Amino acid sequence: MSNLNLPRCNLSPLLLVLVEVGAAGWDGLCQAPVYQIQVPSRITAQQGLCVLLPCHFTANFESSGVPYKYWFLRNDDRDTSLAVATTDPGRALREPGGRIRLVGDAPDDCSLHISDVRAGDRDHYYFRFVKGDFKYSYMVTQPLVDVTDLTEQPVLRVPEVLLSGQLVIVTCQAPGSCSGTPPQITWTGGFDYTARNVSLALMNGSISYSSELSFTPAPGDDGKELVCMVTYPAVVGVFTRTAVRLHVRCDNLVGAGPSRERGAAGPGRALANVSCAATQAHGQSQAALPVVPAGIGDCGGWSWDPVLPLAKSSGLFVFT
Repeated sequence: MSNLNLPRCNLSPLLLVLVEVGAAGWDGLCQAPVYQIQVPSRITAQQGLCVLLPCHFTANFESSGVPYKYWFLRNDDRDTSLAVATTDPGRALREPGGRIRLVGDAPDDCSLHISDVRAGDRDHYYFRFVKGDFKYSYMVTQPLVDVTDLTEQPVLRVPEVLLSGQLVIVTCQAPGSCSGTPPQITWTGGFDYTARNVSLALMNGSISYSSELSFTPAPGDDGKELVCMVTYPAVVGVFTRTAVRLHVRCDNLVGAGPSRERGAAGPGRALANVSCAATQAHGQSQAALPVVPAGIGDCGGWSWDPVLPLAKSSGLFVFT
């Protein structure tokens, strides 16, 4: 007879006869205070991403035999149903391949990791531990894995202002940091570019996925929309996107010929003061024109679009 301290339960004599003597027959008919499980009652996961259910438990670890851990769905039979995840190589799984697996090497660790989360993963789960004659199902706490639509968006890093003709590298980081199926990251922008995928292994064993896009903006790219789309191929129809509008400016607006001094330009077609000086036999003359830029991001120069009368001068001025 086992010397385990079994919990006190109000069982009828008939039920006591049905219960095998020892921990092997106890098996969770009454939840023992001495055998407990620490696990959240509910966790939420977004489709396409991954989720970790942290878990620790107490048990008779001194019992002889090989320890095995199991996770089952709420209505599963512990003896005949396929396990959701297990360390027992002789037990069949609902879904082979390791998408749902036990993680953590500590004897009391029962943490469950789910990759490529899908709507069908939403359910209550319960944990079971077996070691030799000790067999126990933790039925009182059956955590719910709740699954929602993917709402998290990619993180898009783009300089606020791009300089025409200068190479720029922008980054799009996919939501989540999962070790399951890598997401597909694509770009659209209406201009020539090159892109490369970047993955970064994190300390906790997860992976961060990003894409780096390199391109040289031109004046015509000002105002264009750059879109980063992330698709999760393991879950049909799951994707997310982030868009940003590009702002392209010229690096240098200084031209040849008469001196051009750009004033304090505001948004849109803001005014700029352009002055011109000329020297002749009778002395030096100078005139000033208020003009407007030819267009935001247009590095071809300025349009001479006077909005005020020209200053009177005896000099001859030619604007090209």
